[in-house]
Amino acid sequence: LAFYGVMPVIPLIVGQIVSKNIIGFIDNPWFVWYKRMLRKKVIS
Repeated sequence: LAFYGVMPVIPLIVGQIVSKNIIGFIDNPWFVWYKRMLRKKVIS
């Protein structure tokens, strides 16, 4: 019964990790571009 209670949590954790990795992969180029824009603003 305790093991059955833990089982639904594992797919949730895996799903969160996968979705975070996908979102991070999509956001990364935008984040790099944003940092470049901030540097240009600081220099100028």
